[in-house]
Amino acid sequence: MKVAERVSFDDNEEQMVIKTTWDFLPALRVARMARDAGASAPFSDSKHIASFPANLGYEWAAEAGVAFDDSNAMQEVIARNLADPKYAHFRVWQGTF
Repeated sequence: MKVAERVSFDDNEEQMVIKTTWDFLPALRVARMARDAGASAPFSDSKHIASFPANLGYEWAAEAGVAFDDSNAMQEVIARNLADPKYAHFRVWQGTF
């Protein structure tokens, strides 16, 4: 959920800087509730791996230099980021994939 957006200019007014602030708490709550509810049951045919906001996925894609609509590249980007401990709270299923 977007909380705020601020536009400013550098000292020479040659570059515009847009700072967007996001609140990921609702997404973290959804992931925790899914984890607590057993949404990733080990004996089901499919696994609910994670729950994270799409804008975070866009940010990961930009950092990795891949297009968000490149599904093969995004699978690798998402897997790598979800393996990172700083994004562990978005994980629902704690196994490997």
